[in-house]
Amino acid sequence: MPRKPYVLFAATALGAVGLIAFEPTQDSTAHIRAVQAAVDPPRLWSAAVIGGGPPAEMFICADSTIRDAMPRTIADVNGELCLADKVATTANSYVTFCSTPERRYSVSLRTEGDRSRDFKATFILHTLEAPVVSAWQVRRYRLIGACPAGWRIGDQAKPGQAPRA
Repeated sequence: MPRKPYVLFAATALGAVGLIAFEPTQDSTAHIRAVQAAVDPPRLWSAAVIGGGPPAEMFICADSTIRDAMPRTIADVNGELCLADKVATTANSYVTFCSTPERRYSVSLRTEGDRSRDFKATFILHTLEAPVVSAWQVRRYRLIGACPAGWRIGDQAKPGQAPRA
C-alpha cells in the first residue's frame, strides 16, 4: 500500500510561516498518539438509548473534540444527510433547521446533567411542512474511565464486541 505524505501548514496573523512534508512512520504515528494522549487523554464513554427507540448501548473512546460534539446533532433522515442552514445554541440546547431534497426539518437537542461526566440528551426531529411528522430519542452519556488498552480515539463498540473506528 503506498504511503501518503502528511503536509503541515502553519500560519499566523502575519501570513504563512512554513510548509513541511513528511511520510508517516510507525514511530511518528506512535509519537503523535502519545502526545495526543498526554495533552487530551481519551476517555471511555457509554452512550445508551433510554427512550424513543429500542434500548441500545455503545462504548466510545472520545477525546474532548468528540465529547464536545455529543450534545450536538447532525440529522440523517432515511439515509440522507439533513443539511443545516441555521443553528441556534444555548448552554443546554442546540437547535438546527435543515433540509433534504424532499423536506425541511427542525432538529432540537436538550441536555440535562453534568456534560463532563453523566448527562441525558433528548433529540426531537419535526418536519416543517405538512404532513407533520416527529421522531424523538433520549440518550444517556456516562463517563466510564480510561479507554481500554488498544483502543484509539474514535473507536466504538457494542458491549462485548471489539472496537471499530
